[in-house]
Amino acid sequence: MLIDFAGNGSQYSLGSFFLIAGCWVLIHRRQPEAKDFLCSGFFCALAFLTHGAFILAILATFACALISGKTPKNKVIYILLSGAGFTASLVPLVWFRLEHFNSPFHNLNSFFIAGVLGKLSMDSGSSGIFWQVEETWHLGDLITYTLNCLKVWKKFVIYLLWEWGPSGPFSG
Repeated sequence: MLIDFAGNGSQYSLGSFFLIAGCWVLIHRRQPEAKDFLCSGFFCALAFLTHGAFILAILATFACALISGKTPKNKVIYILLSGAGFTASLVPLVWFRLEHFNSPFHNLNSFFIAGVLGKLSMDSGSSGIFWQVEETWHLGDLITYTLNCLKVWKKFVIYLLWEWGPSGPFSG
């Protein structure tokens, strides 16, 4: 359990801490101020950097800005400040990706998908060992991957229905 938590659960705990911090900044006063939205956006980005699933947190901050702003001008300012705080926190990640991968949007999803489809190989050169993704992809490759994802999602939904359905409380 400790090993699983160290590899899986700890990122959710840390991300949740950042989300709680972002929420607290917005609710600790009767009426949030502009700097509160800047800080909340920053905490939302820290949560996102902890785990990508927290990307939607910034949308909650935007919604709070729309609700809390007294005037349309305030609403826009609060949203812009939230976005600025979010962006400021992402600058180190963007810089790292530019420095190491020559792209601010580099991610490993394409490598994962290529590996699943058998289109990934290793290449050894004078500067190190690198993963190489085949250049030619066919529509059939993406269809195969999508169908496999749908099979997994179907099993997950069935599992959830079994656990949360009428038989769930009595199955354990």
